Amino acid sequence: RPCLKAFQQRHSVKLHIQRQRVSNVGGKGHGLQRLLFAIADFELEISKPDDDIDLPKAAALLALHADVKVDTVNLVTTELSRLKAGFRAHAADTVPLAAPLPPACRQHALAGALCDFLQAEGFQGCSEANYYQAENSMLPSVLANKCGNPNSLALLYREVGHAGG
Repeated sequence: RPCLKAFQQRHSVKLHIQRQRVSNVGGKGHGLQRLLFAIADFELEISKPDDDIDLPKAAALLALHADVKVDTVNLVTTELSRLKAGFRAHAADTVPLAAPLPPACRQHALAGALCDFLQAEGFQGCSEANYYQAENSMLPSVLANKCGNPNSLALLYREVGHAGG
């Protein structure tokens, strides 16, 4: 089972993020403490079995290294909730449950509705020149700037898409 193998691999490797990040914070007291708690929360989150990991939460915790003053978990949760509610309504209008569609066609229609919805919200891929900029990988920045690389947008599509069925 690939999930079990990934879970075992994750647990066989000890993360050494704390030592690396502490030197970057420069001993700012409260910020350092918050960063260490975030790292511990991140490690706890990714130590769960694959199906139990809250990926948006893990992504938000990982982004805390960029700015410990921002409540990235709350920011991500709030914005994703707004997008999920919007897509739920959009999907209900675009692909109503009463429509006589085979399951495969319904999923295809929902995928198209999701693409249309997120494009209407202004989300887009980053340019090739900006592909490696950190903000295009960090979910809080992607939600704020509506621009991201394929990995961060895939997480966004996954999370918002689940709300529509």
